[in-house]
Amino acid sequence: MRVGVGGAAACFLFTLSGWPPARAKYDSGTVETDEKWVFLTKFCFLATKGQINYHIRYPQEKYNVNLLFYHDEKSQWPSVYKNRSKDCWSKEAVAAIEKNQLFNLTQSFPLSGCQVMEENGINYTDCQRGLGFKSARERWWFLAVSNCMGGGIRLDYKITMTNGKTLWRRHFSANQIGIFEVNMLSIILFIILFGISIYFARK
Repeated sequence: MRVGVGGAAACFLFTLSGWPPARAKYDSGTVETDEKWVFLTKFCFLATKGQINYHIRYPQEKYNVNLLFYHDEKSQWPSVYKNRSKDCWSKEAVAAIEKNQLFNLTQSFPLSGCQVMEENGINYTDCQRGLGFKSARERWWFLAVSNCMGGGIRLDYKITMTNGKTLWRRHFSANQIGIFEVNMLSIILFIILFGISIYFARK
């Protein structure tokens, strides 16, 4: 599998610019905050190879949550992250629904894969879906959730992000592909040199 130079460089530059390397291919957790907009995770997807699966659940009666996708263009993620001049509504507008970058996590938006489930007398909105990512180049994608109506955000989430179908590489972010091979080569060389040193030490 080959990574295009332009896209891989873009992913690498984002890492050098202060974003820590995207090591996790699987993220899960609980969000409990009074904020209206919260960043969840990020991943550098290969061109035409990306796949993401999400499972998000939250109490139905209290919240109306949106799942937002931003890519690494200046007009997208850099324009919303830590930008105090933009309120929640403005950040949602950047991930416009007509760009398929905003998913309303309710039953009224069929593409979100949501249904209502009852547990211990409480109704939950439970959303599960897989999405493919297609792009002209490798690029970073950033995921956030929002509830601009107020009332905070309380939800559980599980997100799996993959690149391609190769077993050894599909869970690696595009900026990490090749690291596995380099590490394996280093280990093999170390074993060879260690064996040679033991051989000559016994002579």
